[in-house]
Amino acid sequence: MPRRADDVSMTRSTTVATGPRESAATSPAPRRRRRLAALASLAAVIGLLAAACGVEQDMADLTNQSRAANRLAAYQQNMSLYSKASAWSVGVAVPAAMLTADAWSTVRWAVILGGCVSLLSLLLAISVARSITQPIDAMRRNAVALVAGASPRFEPGTPEMGELWNAIERAVGDHRRSDAEISRLSEQLAAIVTSSRDAILSKTLEGIITSWNRSAQQMFGYSAQEIVGTSIRRLIAPDRQGEEDEILAKIGRGEAIENYETVRLHKSGRLIDVSVTISPVRDAQGKIFGASKFIRDVTERKRQERMLVESEQRASQIINTVNAFVGMMDNEGVLTEVNTRALDVSGMERDRILGRPIWEVPWWRASPDGPIRMRDITARCLAGETVRCDLEYMTGDGEVRWVDFQAAPILGGDGKVLAAVPSGVDITDRKRSEEQIRLLLLEVNHRSKNMLSLVLAIARHTAAVSRDDFVARFTERVQALSANQDLLVKNDWRGTGLRELVEVQLAHFADLIGKRICIEGPDLFLNAGASQGIGMALHELATNAGKYGALSNDRGRIDITWRISDERLSMRWVERDGPRAAPPARKGFGSTVLTSLAQMSVSGVVVLEYGESGLVWQIDCPAAKAIELSLAGALENGVKPFYEAPRLDS
Repeated sequence: MPRRADDVSMTRSTTVATGPRESAATSPAPRRRRRLAALASLAAVIGLLAAACGVEQDMADLTNQSRAANRLAAYQQNMSLYSKASAWSVGVAVPAAMLTADAWSTVRWAVILGGCVSLLSLLLAISVARSITQPIDAMRRNAVALVAGASPRFEPGTPEMGELWNAIERAVGDHRRSDAEISRLSEQLAAIVTSSRDAILSKTLEGIITSWNRSAQQMFGYSAQEIVGTSIRRLIAPDRQGEEDEILAKIGRGEAIENYETVRLHKSGRLIDVSVTISPVRDAQGKIFGASKFIRDVTERKRQERMLVESEQRASQIINTVNAFVGMMDNEGVLTEVNTRALDVSGMERDRILGRPIWEVPWWRASPDGPIRMRDITARCLAGETVRCDLEYMTGDGEVRWVDFQAAPILGGDGKVLAAVPSGVDITDRKRSEEQIRLLLLEVNHRSKNMLSLVLAIARHTAAVSRDDFVARFTERVQALSANQDLLVKNDWRGTGLRELVEVQLAHFADLIGKRICIEGPDLFLNAGASQGIGMALHELATNAGKYGALSNDRGRIDITWRISDERLSMRWVERDGPRAAPPARKGFGSTVLTSLAQMSVSGVVVLEYGESGLVWQIDCPAAKAIELSLAGALENGVKPFYEAPRLDS
């Protein structure tokens, strides 16, 4: 066979001494064919595998066949070298085209076989897919009809499909019930919003109104068409625009605003008192996109509150201005309120009085049993009884006074005592007046007896010395006594002014006062006893001056003066430029009035001087014995405030 350059040939000729060998040209050919057949079978298997894996893998296997041929050539070369070394000759020659043609034949059949297998697999897959998708598609169409509200009749072909269809029916049923409930709740919510008496609206985070219910229209006067899409600031007065800035800031932070009381504008411009509750509104992701507002008109409530406050203020003003003690205590007797008058009397601050039982406050410490008695009164009041009585109480400076006290219960609708009102009116002056009246009655009784005794004494002494003109002299002296009585009665028997007393006793010489009669001295108020004694003495002096003394001529003068020095009262009657005064030949009732009676009325000393130009009469006494003291002062100092007439029958 002729050789080509692309043939693979291996020839090795070696002579071996040990024995004959086969020729290299004849013996290797059958073995090559068997090897090629084996390689072809291997290539077929590889081709089948390549067809299963894809055409790309077939090309990779073809490359591997070429590499196998190259390895075979290398093996033959190695065998030739080995034959030389061992005196054996081995030769292998395979045409490359033959090997390549066999390999490509194997690949073609493998590709064809693989394609057939792939096509059968595709057809099988399509058949299986159709057997699966057709029931599913039918179920889908029926499910769409079921969701749309129809009642399709679908019979699943397998138990699994049956379970799936039952699950779909349950889900659709639940969805329908949920939609029905949502629809019902939506209708209910819409009815609530529509019928609510509160204005309900919503707005964006920029303050743009997005919804507006009927009550909002009634409250503010704007219809939904007018207000929706506009700013909420239309409802806010210019001086309150800052409120909306704060509200929007809080809503943006997710804060709710509850029962915020403020003022908003009606369409007409009038102000409305409102209470606003604002809550942020979030979407499904929790992001705040607006706010809901509930606005309640509280104008009427505010008006009633203002009226109540004004009423309470008026009541408080009345309670605090009345001249009475008024308070409030709970159903345990603890003081919860007192008026200003009670605090002023106690001399204590409000917080030291309130919160204490009424029997523990300092008012009732005027007597040892005061707190005990007050506790008993409180118990009776809290049992439902109105208690009234006169009590002694102590002021903040320790003075003991009297109060007309009353404790009245406040009953609830069930008749139980809820609280009580203690009150009282200061009756100290009334008590003192009652005591004074009692003393005055005793004094009037005593004075009446004394007056009758004095009149009797005047009558007896006048008759003894002046039988001829008894009636005239007796009448004058009784009139002088009557004038004194008039002054005492005029001043409630407390006494008379000294100047007034002098002018009354000199009334029949009134035209001479300031001319020939000079009256000088400080304003003093004599007590009743001094008024009677000094008044009788002045009457006797005036009568004697007109008959025998300075007023019996045209030139005589009289100086009547008094003064207080070193707590003593001194009074003088001085006649000037009148006839010479001489002591009487015998002492009558006039002398007794000028001396003994006057001295006894003021516990003083009388001096009589008979001068060349007239009579001088002077009395000196302790000022406290002649000057009026108050009844309380007189009692406290042990001074008897009324004059007791002396006995003149001796």
